[in-house]
Amino acid sequence: MLWFRLTTPQHHSNTWHDFKRLVILTIMVFYAYAKNSNDDWSYRYVIVAPNFDILNAWFYEVKDKVADNVFWRVSNEFYVFDATKLNLGRSTAPGHEAPKFMNKLIFQLLNDNEGRNISTFINGHPSGGTAE
Repeated sequence: MLWFRLTTPQHHSNTWHDFKRLVILTIMVFYAYAKNSNDDWSYRYVIVAPNFDILNAWFYEVKDKVADNVFWRVSNEFYVFDATKLNLGRSTAPGHEAPKFMNKLIFQLLNDNEGRNISTFINGHPSGGTAE
């Protein structure tokens, strides 16, 4: 949670007359963690939502569209899913479980817990020739 304090100078124009002298603006996002039910090292996500209500609505939308024991909540901040039956990171894409939540949630896939990730490599030489 971030707090910002704005104050208006006493000599400020009448534009500010009806506003409070002190405005507190709260900016908050809700974070949750999701893990693959099949192991402890792959398909781990941090999920970012604007607030818990949106995350909760998304959870029930997805849960209603998958079989039992595919997706469940351990706590408000911790979810478990079967990666062989649910592509959690694509659940908001068109044609998937909860497309109406597209652009309302962020799914950040984490590296495997031993640091493995998908490497990027160049098939050819940067000059346009072959790498041989």
